[in-house]
Amino acid sequence: MSSINSTSLKLLFTLLVAGVIAAPSPNPQFGTTPTQPAPGSLPANQCVDKPSSSGTEWGIYVQSSTMPSGSGSWAGGLLDALRNGANCNQVTGWQCQKDNQSGVGCTFTTPTSCQQTDVSNALNQAGGGWTSCNGNKMTDLFDANGNLYSAYDSIIPKTLTDLFSDFEQSQ
Repeated sequence: MSSINSTSLKLLFTLLVAGVIAAPSPNPQFGTTPTQPAPGSLPANQCVDKPSSSGTEWGIYVQSSTMPSGSGSWAGGLLDALRNGANCNQVTGWQCQKDNQSGVGCTFTTPTSCQQTDVSNALNQAGGGWTSCNGNKMTDLFDANGNLYSAYDSIIPKTLTDLFSDFEQSQ
């Protein structure tokens, strides 16, 4: 009976070790260079920021599948939520562009008191779901050379890539 227990334990240990070794690697973390997306896939929602001489500049992209209302009313709801917040109430330079799939990209500037959690909360209030604001490059839209991933050529128009030029990965 002890040989069965010993054999069973050895087998269990072998399977556990093999499972750990054979387990797929975790998804890359934010800030790493992702691989070319599959053709026809939608870009991930993104929210990035960087300091500027006039405050904090923000770049936001929200795909159509996460907006409960049309892109126009969603963008207006985001602006209202930002202006109603204690830290982000002075929004300047507001620009928004639709993509070719009813998603929307926006850029704007806020006072430096406006933090990533404030904008994440405003995105949620606008109905775009929880989008974490972090980093200063749109690594899910642009490759390491600052070029839009070709899988998104039919989704993201040039007017939107121009809007996000300050947040391309190569800069």
